[in-house]
Amino acid sequence: MIHIGVDMHKNFSNFAALDETTDALIEQRLDNDEQAIRSFLAQLPGRKQVTVEANRNWYWFVDLLQDMGVPVELSNPFQTKAIAWARVKTDTVDARMLAYLLKANLLPTCWIPDQQHRNLREFVRFRTKLVRLRTQVKNHLRALLSKHNLHPPLQSLWGPKGRKYLQRLSLGYPQDQILIQSLEIIDLLDHQIHTWNETIRQQIKHTTELKLLCSAPGIGPILAITILLETGPITRFPSAKKYAGYAGLVPKVHSSAGKTHYGGHLSRQANRKPPPTPPKATPNGPDSTVEWPAERERASLRWPWPERCPRWSIICSKETSITKPISLGATWAGELLVFLVPKPWGRCQD
Repeated sequence: MIHIGVDMHKNFSNFAALDETTDALIEQRLDNDEQAIRSFLAQLPGRKQVTVEANRNWYWFVDLLQDMGVPVELSNPFQTKAIAWARVKTDTVDARMLAYLLKANLLPTCWIPDQQHRNLREFVRFRTKLVRLRTQVKNHLRALLSKHNLHPPLQSLWGPKGRKYLQRLSLGYPQDQILIQSLEIIDLLDHQIHTWNETIRQQIKHTTELKLLCSAPGIGPILAITILLETGPITRFPSAKKYAGYAGLVPKVHSSAGKTHYGGHLSRQANRKPPPTPPKATPNGPDSTVEWPAERERASLRWPWPERCPRWSIICSKETSITKPISLGATWAGELLVFLVPKPWGRCQD
């Protein structure tokens, strides 16, 4: 068996191939070219196993290795402490250390979703980016009105009455042009978000898990699909606590001399795609009304403010055919299914 560590960059990668029996080490730097990588791996005799750190461009590399039939592991760079804490840190040393950790079976690995799952993730992630862009434009319009000491006598500026109110305003140059173009951008984003909503609904199968998520208050089809795709197979989490840590909802714990303090920011190393706070949507309402929390709002959520900091609590279920709606605090037993519902702050329980 030959263990291969790869330190990948945008345009090139460093390879370190370690023979399990002779401890012979072959190191080489290659351009990120599929043919060059195929040729290098073909020169190595016997069985091979490759590891690469999770970065922004690992998709094509993992697909290439899986197409060649080479087992590949995705390393978690935040937990690879032998590399993160090294005094001498170079591309060659990083690739070599990955190979040694792979050989010793000490590599902290990440889950590798298949290509179809990744494609479905791209649908909802791009749709989320469009929603955030639309929110930024709306916030800019509200700031523009505040600069002119204008307070709209409406609860929502984005309905028909709010649109008429905005179109009647005269703020002078260049604010009028900014207002008109901002409204055009919002209309364009509304159309694109609606198109993506329809595309996502057509691509996703209506499974039992999706129906269960949609039965929770505040979760519509698009948010339920996002949670399912970002979570992946729930069986990869040994407990609800692990899943809460994956979602970045576990606070820091400082305990000393019998005193325990829970506090700190939400984890920035977790999967932050599912929102940590309930979206501004009606229960099972239209997904076009879903507004994701702003980044500043996400970062400002701290313990221990139960009156303003809802959290996502975990409910585990093993039933495969549940038809009645799920209420807060309900628990089920059977085949593992984890979904999230809003609940006041508290300790995470399995």
